[in-house]
Amino acid sequence: YCSVLYSLTGRTGKISIEYSRTGDDSASYVGVQRAPTKHGNYHNGLTGNGNGGEVVIFWSESEGVDLDGINSLLIDLDAQTVSLNGQEVKSIPGSGDLYFGVYDGSSSGAGTVTLLSWVQVPTPTSVPTHDEVNSMGTFTIDGNTVTTQYSTYCSVLYS
Repeated sequence: YCSVLYSLTGRTGKISIEYSRTGDDSASYVGVQRAPTKHGNYHNGLTGNGNGGEVVIFWSESEGVDLDGINSLLIDLDAQTVSLNGQEVKSIPGSGDLYFGVYDGSSSGAGTVTLLSWVQVPTPTSVPTHDEVNSMGTFTIDGNTVTTQYSTYCSVLYS
């Protein structure tokens, strides 16, 4: 069993992480969790071989994981939520510091998680003008909503 945790303490805004995975579902998955209470050979969670931190995990197709492609995780540190591949936004249970985790919950399986990118998504400080938005690429503007063609979490809503 294993947890590799990356502290998100002191960060604000949103973090976008792209990753791919291979192998056994239980041997290669990710999540966002609260501070662990145990250190050593533990995977995620509060019971059994868990590290003691409350967690939201993404490890199977039923949770939206693309087993053969690139996955996009969006962590909203201010709202304390996480979503995978533009699907349901999930609240991160508990309170306290947050950690991004890569886990191996298998005693015998094998797998890998490859982190492809980790980006702090900037929080806009002002509403861009129509010309500024159009200079950024392919966007559409409808009232105060600026949307890119690429994905849901790239949409920007100003109200």
